[in-house]
Amino acid sequence: MTYRIVARSLRHSVTVAVGIVLAFGVLAPPTGGSPFALLATTGIAYAAAPLTPTEVVLPFEAQMLTLVNADRAAQGLAPLKVDPTLARIARWRSEDMATANYFSHDIGNVPGRLVFQVLLDQGVDYDAAGENLARYYLDQADPTKVAEAALMDSPTHRRNILRPDFTHLGVGVAVSPDGRVIYTQLFKAVRPQPEGAVTYSWSR
Repeated sequence: MTYRIVARSLRHSVTVAVGIVLAFGVLAPPTGGSPFALLATTGIAYAAAPLTPTEVVLPFEAQMLTLVNADRAAQGLAPLKVDPTLARIARWRSEDMATANYFSHDIGNVPGRLVFQVLLDQGVDYDAAGENLARYYLDQADPTKVAEAALMDSPTHRRNILRPDFTHLGVGVAVSPDGRVIYTQLFKAVRPQPEGAVTYSWSR
């Protein structure tokens, strides 16, 4: 199935990695509209009230951002810039998984409902995008360091973290009722594009 859209020159490719292992690949944004439409009519909302106060999760998010850029610096790569919209969507992803008790790239465990269409619906332009997910128990000595180390030990996750053309990152964290910290890393690449509209296609 192929979708043809007239827009400014953007070629969307997405890469995914879940938990500790999932095959790396190129996917197309799904059909069926944005899952945000199922949750709220405006803005970014949550499947339920956030489980964890912002002042609790913000340090986890900040630490993850620092660790990702430290890993990139160690490989001679440029740091990723913080993207506030990516961060809001990443937080929503983690909170949705925490409140609805699932852990998957398929939002709400609905096959093919991926975050990449959400990014487009929320006005996030990208040439390429990626999502890493991880979860570890809050009572571990340092769950964020454990999570980032595990992601770097996985080839699929490491590839997103060290992808040279990625330019921006948003990190979202939530703590589930069973005490697990759920991390979502959302990456995007944006390259200068020539002015004017072009036709491009997504195929799946």
